Amino acid sequence: MFIDQLRVLGVMAALLSAVAHVLGATNGSPTNQWSGYAVTGEQLSVTYVTGSWRVPVVQCSGSSVTGVGIFVGIDGYPGSASTVEQVGTAVYCDANANAHYYAFYEFAPRPPTPPGMYPVGPGDVISAWVSCTTGTQFTVQLTDVTRSSLPLINANQPNGFSGNCSSAEWIVEDPATKTRGLYPLVNFGEVNFAVDSATVAGRSATIGSFASRVAITMTSNGKTSGNVEAVPSSLFKNGANFSVTQLTWSDTFDADVVGSFPSGWISSGNSAASVDNTSYVSPPNSLQMDGVLGGCDAALAFRQILVAPPFTLQMSVRNGNETLTGCHPLRGTAQINTGSSWTTPGVFLFQFDSSGNLITYGGPTLTGAPLLDWNTVTIAYEFTDSNTVSITYWINGQPGIVVTRPAVSQESSMVWLGIAAQEGTAWFDNIIVAPGLVGPLR
Repeated sequence: MFIDQLRVLGVMAALLSAVAHVLGATNGSPTNQWSGYAVTGEQLSVTYVTGSWRVPVVQCSGSSVTGVGIFVGIDGYPGSASTVEQVGTAVYCDANANAHYYAFYEFAPRPPTPPGMYPVGPGDVISAWVSCTTGTQFTVQLTDVTRSSLPLINANQPNGFSGNCSSAEWIVEDPATKTRGLYPLVNFGEVNFAVDSATVAGRSATIGSFASRVAITMTSNGKTSGNVEAVPSSLFKNGANFSVTQLTWSDTFDADVVGSFPSGWISSGNSAASVDNTSYVSPPNSLQMDGVLGGCDAALAFRQILVAPPFTLQMSVRNGNETLTGCHPLRGTAQINTGSSWTTPGVFLFQFDSSGNLITYGGPTLTGAPLLDWNTVTIAYEFTDSNTVSITYWINGQPGIVVTRPAVSQESSMVWLGIAAQEGTAWFDNIIVAPGLVGPLR
């Protein structure tokens, strides 16, 4: 989708260092613009695609033009066709940090409808479909279910247009213009697709029913070496629903050399942290950290969060089972700081005690994280007002608990994530930071 027409509105104005593995689908080649699912077929075999989603509520900041598009479409999946027949919604933040929400359709490479022609609202539920009859006959339709039962968009292809009708897509897109290229993604957090199905070779079924389904991950350079910017979940049990989650950054330590300190991080404490290949969640590596047994010297590593609250932090932690007798008998921990050292002002997000229980900050202690097992901790962190912090905790995706507490001094300036082994050994893997409150990441 191109947005050269942004000037009509006064110029409206990254799980993992490798592509995340999505269960239940072939992992297609990553792109620098799309994330979601596609189903491929022979030429003229894809005749219908439908899906629904909720328009994300975005937070605009700064003076940069940012945006995101969400659509269902036919054609356009890499290698399937040079055209795309699509209908969807878009959100753009202008240079004055104002958000603009609207629907659009496009028969690419023809230009899309102008921004603002079909207004929608944040949080609106959208239902849309695209049909292909002969390769030269297409219809797109979109209904803003929240506002009306009647279609907001109902359009046919322009004269002289033709397409291959060889793929169906459900996509979150980084918008672009022909002259400028890709725009920065707005902080959309997560988009949930539902009731997604297609008709291929006369067979109508959900995404999960097609063996040719492909999961598409968005990376910064369109290659597996790029930082992941948005990733689709595995398909839900009904085969028709999934989510796309935006990532600020993520690290699996898989691109780092075993025995080295990981790139992108800053060492602190006793510096006993190195990439390990003996235990991991996603092969081949994790980060092993060793606090001094019987002492007071922890191993710490820091990395900038790069997104303001609200944000979601998730990581997998494996705690050792050594006997702890030092001055702070704790295992794996996570904290936020104003700087990249344990000497800077900071506050703990969680700490594992000697038995493997998770200690929340200002709230209850959670059980269910056995020593020597990999356990996934998810934290949704936000300021409910300038003086109050709310944190929701999950362990291994179990129902979360909410801790609300007064913000500590300088907490709004704490932009560094710190992970540590206070005493004994702790391993860390699959660390993800995502904007918004999206809950456990699949």
